[in-house]
Amino acid sequence: MSTAHKIILDFVIAFMLQHDYPPTVREIAEGVGYASTATVFYHLMNMRKAHLIDYNGDSPRTIRVPGYHYTYQPTEGRKRDGEGKDSR
Repeated sequence: MSTAHKIILDFVIAFMLQHDYPPTVREIAEGVGYASTATVFYHLMNMRKAHLIDYNGDSPRTIRVPGYHYTYQPTEGRKRDGEGKDSR
């Protein structure tokens, strides 16, 4: 895994745990300091080929990270089961 992939992956996981949904390509670019969404998309494609993430390329906010899950819980006192990490 390249340094850029690690930075993006860490951002995506943190974003999902904080917001309960995945970030857009633009939010990733802003979050990791890239000016170009094309650069982020290039990295996401390579990360998908390496099975670090998966996503539906036709829809926004569809990034999935194997081993992590998120669920929207609108009630107060959200519970994070193991910080979102599956117990595999």
